[in-house]
Amino acid sequence: MFHHPQSTKGKWNHRADLNTRGFFEPSTFPTRPNDTVSLGMKMLWVSPKLTSWVRELQGTGATGIYKPSGEHAIELNYGWRPTPWLLIRPGAQYIWSTGGTNKYKNPLILDFETGITL
Repeated sequence: MFHHPQSTKGKWNHRADLNTRGFFEPSTFPTRPNDTVSLGMKMLWVSPKLTSWVRELQGTGATGIYKPSGEHAIELNYGWRPTPWLLIRPGAQYIWSTGGTNKYKNPLILDFETGITL
């Protein structure tokens, strides 16, 4: 299990807080000791100063500017090792407020990773 909070409260930072949490489970099945399952999430909050600045710009009539809020995601993947040197890892991610705004729809991303250990 992991937890990695970060906070950047400086004057010009665009990001206020970032938290990542999750777990990684090796040897998920007794017959597959090298396989893994992992579940993780991230929560990113945008600095309120940036949000206020964009609100001010929108108030002056600026268009095409979206008020940032935050971006949150969850990810699940399974690492399959058919041999000790080959990794095949399919996974899925779901992201809320892509790009930190509500401009885009929330995507479901399917991913596929392979690795060879020499």
